[in-house]
Amino acid sequence: MEKKKIDRSNRKSWFRILCAFLKIFVHKRQYIFLGDVPSDKETFILFSNHVGASGPVAHELYAPFKFRFWGTYEMTEKLSVCYKYFTEIYLHDKKGMNLGLAKFLGALAIPFVRLFYRGMKLIPTYRNINLVKTISLSMASLSSGENLIIFPEDSHDGYHDHLTKFFGGGFFAAEKYCKKFNKDIVLYNSYYLKKQKLIVVDKGIPFSQLKTKYNNNYQAMADEFCKRANEIGDLYRNKKQ
Repeated sequence: MEKKKIDRSNRKSWFRILCAFLKIFVHKRQYIFLGDVPSDKETFILFSNHVGASGPVAHELYAPFKFRFWGTYEMTEKLSVCYKYFTEIYLHDKKGMNLGLAKFLGALAIPFVRLFYRGMKLIPTYRNINLVKTISLSMASLSSGENLIIFPEDSHDGYHDHLTKFFGGGFFAAEKYCKKFNKDIVLYNSYYLKKQKLIVVDKGIPFSQLKTKYNNNYQAMADEFCKRANEIGDLYRNKKQ
């Protein structure tokens, strides 16, 4: 497999230094591409499972391409909003931590968490009219050579090895890109196996192919990707390396 240099030229110097330090503690993740390695000349969107905070950190440190993440808008808002989401939703609801302990640990961690999200240049995602802002930032990033990594799983009840549902917002963004720039965009599906330190990336699919199959049914596209992500995870979970 072709080896590619990690390109983080779209991150500020202080953040690249921080990530270099974090690599001491977060050992290298191996990317396995089941098809061609994405070209630097190719604009694409990659879908991945979240695995809590581990997924974003793994991609940020080791993904062999330039990108920006989609992430919940609360983590880009003022400190009080960020703290409430991080403690009550992420630590308590999704990770199952005792609420009192979550609030205590959140008070210690949130300044650093906010700093990390800011360094990643997170694109905030919304569930209302402000989705227009998400799409606008995404189009600007894609047009400048910053690909997108999107975590589409429904994680309201936590993060699971077997993914139960993907949301369709990323496919809506792909549709907007094709219309705005009058060209196709390739979508990559992937599954991150934390224990095995593997990120398996499926063969790319042109959005036009999904459009032909499903028209504008973004949820049907999401369902297909969710099913395939689980197949990839099952295939590599017990596979000897």
